[in-house]
Order: sequence, then structure tokens, then C-alpha cells
Amino acid sequence: MYAYSHNLNQPLVKALFDLVGLYEQLKRPLNLQKDLELTKNQYNNFQKLKYFDLVSDIPGTAGWVPTSRGIDFIYGKIAIRNIAVSFGNKILAYNHQAWKSVRFGIVYVQDVDRKCYKQKIEYQQEHDNQLKIEI
Repeated sequence: MYAYSHNLNQPLVKALFDLVGLYEQLKRPLNLQKDLELTKNQYNNFQKLKYFDLVSDIPGTAGWVPTSRGIDFIYGKIAIRNIAVSFGNKILAYNHQAWKSVRFGIVYVQDVDRKCYKQKIEYQQEHDNQLKIEI
């Protein structure tokens, strides 16, 4: 058996960005096909975000949610490795000997896709511009 590396790339980060934004609005698991407008590439590779512990699928449903780590990554609060290594159906722990032969970097979201990084002030501006409706 072989171990395979998976790179964090711009389409994956954009898909995570879209998931986080809609999840924060709706506060429920999201269906990739019905709720998000993903490209075929993003849809086919979305599950790779699990390898980085950025998303989680809800068992028994077709729903996905961002992890707290995924949300923190999109907000620019944490950096993560830009490569995940899988062996079979498991992700190798960072202390596994196979990592010795893998060249990886530590990246923030803005290192992968500057457009997907929203700072707190931008979120506040969006909130301030929302329509206020009294019920």
C-alpha cells in the first residue's frame, strides 16, 4: 500500500469559505449540491477538507458543517499544514515517520486565497449593511 499526499488549494479553500459563510447564516448542516454552488472540481474534492480537519460530514445525512478549526482557518486565526497524507482510509498523524519524507508548509488562509479571507471589520460592515426588519 502507498501513502498519498493531498494539497490544500484555492478551489478547496473557496469551497470551505462558502460553507462557513452559509453555515454561519443558516446554522444547520449543508448539502453540497442543494445549498452550495460548487464547481465540479470543488464538489469532487470537497471531502479532502476532512483530511485537514476543516469540515465534518454528519453521519446518516447528506449534510456538512465546518469544524471550529475550519472556521478559525477562514477567519485567519490559525495556520495549518498545506498537505495532508492519507494511508488507506486514514490520515497519518503528524508524528508518523512518513512525514519525514514529505515537504510541507504552514499556511494561513490568505496564503492560499487572499479573496477568501475576511477580516472582522468586513464581517461587521456586511452585518451593518443588512436590512433590519421588525416583526
